[in-house]
Amino acid sequence: MTELKKCPFCGGEAELIDNRLCWYVQCKNDDCSCTVIGERVEEPQSEAESDAIDWDSVRQTAIAAWNRRASSE
Repeated sequence: MTELKKCPFCGGEAELIDNRLCWYVQCKNDDCSCTVIGERVEEPQSEAESDAIDWDSVRQTAIAAWNRRASSE
């Protein structure tokens, strides 16, 4: 799994959270609580639909969004 960078605003540690239909990354610092939400999937209507979703890919969208930083150029 890709490591989460520190919060770009306060430098705090971040955590990856499973929110059932998406993943999100949130700063653990209560004074900051910066949050980035990854790709959200449609509600699966069956176990087969749920099994067909690439949950690792969905999780990686949240990690990639959190770790993306603005270019200094």
